[in-house]
Amino acid sequence: MSFQSLILVFIGGGIGSVLRYMMSQWINSNRFIYVSTLVVNILASFLLGIFLQKLNQMNDQEWIRFLLIVGFCGGLSTFSTFSSENLIMIQQGRIVEAISYSLMSILICVISVWLGFKILKFT
Repeated sequence: MSFQSLILVFIGGGIGSVLRYMMSQWINSNRFIYVSTLVVNILASFLLGIFLQKLNQMNDQEWIRFLLIVGFCGGLSTFSTFSSENLIMIQQGRIVEAISYSLMSILICVISVWLGFKILKFT
């Protein structure tokens, strides 16, 4: 791991984290419970698919991997918040809601990665 790769991850992660925070504040201000986590994870997954396809097209350019995939998408997505939201639902006895939220999140995010990958492939 080089110093340059660390800087790229730092920059991408910072931008992704700030964007996640801003989106969460805007969505949560409209009182949609748990929607902000789902939305940022779907967006991060979709962009991940695009960046993975771009990485394939550009013969594995390392800066894309560090800046956009590891940094930006890693900073934008939030598995820890997703996990804590599920724990809260389980502690409140909302088991069916927690299971539904988990399954929906995983399914939609996997489809989003695939769509991002396919969309860039066709352009």
